Amino acid sequence: MARDALVLVAPDDFKGTLSAAEVAGALARGLRGASLRAEESRV
Repeated sequence: MARDALVLVAPDDFKGTLSAAEVAGALARGLRGASLRAEESRV
C-alpha cells in the first residue's frame, strides 16, 4: 500500500467488549503507527 494512501476505518462494535468508536480508534492508531494515513468515520 502506498504510504500516502488514506485508509478509512469504519468498523462495527465488538459484541459488548469495545464500541465501534473504540475499535476504529485502535485500528487508526495502529495504521498511523505504521506511518499510514487513517481517518475514522461513523457509519
